[in-house]
Amino acid sequence: WSNSCRLLCGRAGAWPRPDRSEMDIQLRPIEESDREFLWGLHRAALKPYIEQTWGWDEDFQRRYFMEHYPPFASQIIVRGGQDLGVLSVDESGREVILRNIEVLPEFQGMGIGSQVIGEILARAAECGKAVSLRVLKVNPARNQYLRLGFSVIGETETHFWMRKEGHAAEFLPARWETRRC
Repeated sequence: WSNSCRLLCGRAGAWPRPDRSEMDIQLRPIEESDREFLWGLHRAALKPYIEQTWGWDEDFQRRYFMEHYPPFASQIIVRGGQDLGVLSVDESGREVILRNIEVLPEFQGMGIGSQVIGEILARAAECGKAVSLRVLKVNPARNQYLRLGFSVIGETETHFWMRKEGHAAEFLPARWETRRC
């Protein structure tokens, strides 16, 4: 990560940078055995907001989750050896997309999500990349995203689209070339 601006990290323990690790948060790859944990996490973290938006049909939600959740693009958030969330980030052209972040309710409000997102923002800023996400309108996480500097750039009937612009890449004065990411 230090030599490139690649934002997807497939190595356990490679994130966050030691100087930013306030809470000993690590990421690890998802394994097939994590599927039930991920379903329980999704249910615990998002059921109230999905239920308010569309209603909650347990059988449908479980089946849809098991069929469509892409583990290859996600990582488990770990603190102190305990799995407590999931993160999905994708890099697309000049943008980083925060596809999903979920933290177990008993760990919400402790700064874990803010630290994870802050690291994504810092890495994206190194390359001048914007970070985008979408959030259900009824999800109070929207307030956290606003505090982290995201702005609402659009909306649908159910979601807000949010974005934080990246910083312009630094120029090398002697060569007048942009820093390579």
